[in-house]
Amino acid sequence: MKKLFIIGIVLLIISGIIYYLRESKYNKIINNSLSMHELIKKEDNNNQRAYINTTMVPYYLAEYQKDDNAFYVVLDGKYLYLVYMNKEEAESITVDMVENGYRLNGITRAMPDNISSFGVSFLDNLFNSDDGHDHEIEHHEYDNNDYLDYFGDIYLDMTISKYADLTVYSVLFYTTLVLGLMLIITQGLSLIEKRN
Repeated sequence: MKKLFIIGIVLLIISGIIYYLRESKYNKIINNSLSMHELIKKEDNNNQRAYINTTMVPYYLAEYQKDDNAFYVVLDGKYLYLVYMNKEEAESITVDMVENGYRLNGITRAMPDNISSFGVSFLDNLFNSDDGHDHEIEHHEYDNNDYLDYFGDIYLDMTISKYADLTVYSVLFYTTLVLGLMLIITQGLSLIEKRN
C-alpha cells in the first residue's frame, strides 16, 4: 500500500516535469514562428505558426460559423490582416494593450472566398470614408478587384489549442497527473479507513 502511495507521488513529479517540457517546447515554437507579413510573401504559407504584433484593437468583420469565434481586422502599424479569434478574447484587448504592439499567436489558414468579399467591403468603406480620420494605412497597391493584393491568401487562426503541436506531451501530462492523484487519494482514503 505504501508502495502505491510512493508511485503516486513519483507520477505527480513526472507530470510536473512533462508540464515543464511542454511549456518549454511551446515557448520555442512561439519564438521561432514567423510574422504574418513574412508568411504572406511565401508560397508555402498555409498551416504555419505565425504572429501579428497588432497596434489596433481587433475590428469585428464577420462570423464564419455559429460559434463563439469571428473574423477580425487588425493592423500591425503598417498592414492590415484578418484574424479568426474568440469574441470574448477580442473584446478583452484594450487600447492600452495594443499601444506598443500586442502579440497575437496562431496558425495560418487558407482564406475562405466568402470572407474575402467581407474584406473587400471593409477596405472599400475604409478608403472611401469621409470621417476625417487619417487611417495611416498604405493602400497605394489596393485594387477593388484584387483582394489578395492587400490581405494575402491566408488569415491567422487563433482558435486552435495553443498545444495543438504538442499532443503527445499533453496526453502524457494528463495521464500521469490523473493516475498519480488517483493513487494518492485512494491510498490516503484506505489509510484513513484502516485507522478508523
